[in-house]
Amino acid sequence: MLAVSNGPKIGAANAEPLAKVFGSFVLCYENQAACEDTIIFPAWKKNFSNKQLDEISDQFEDIEHKMFGKDGFDDAEKKISSLEGALGFADLSQFTPPPPPTPKN
Repeated sequence: MLAVSNGPKIGAANAEPLAKVFGSFVLCYENQAACEDTIIFPAWKKNFSNKQLDEISDQFEDIEHKMFGKDGFDDAEKKISSLEGALGFADLSQFTPPPPPTPKN
């Protein structure tokens, strides 16, 4: 991804392979998110008390601040939002399929 997207434009010869790489990334991300939502996070909540979860959350926030500064997450979110806007991806509804039709009785 980085090698192909490093220049000012993506060549036509690289468009399809790059699209396939992005498709693979999306599939990987969707599987990981589903695993987190259905297995990992429920297991955490089951095996830790609320106090322990709060302590873990504080530790993660401390790590975030050490790595990215006091407003690291907020700064990253602003940068990503700016990039999404510049690329025309700011409105996620354009990528969201409509809900399935409700069955008629």
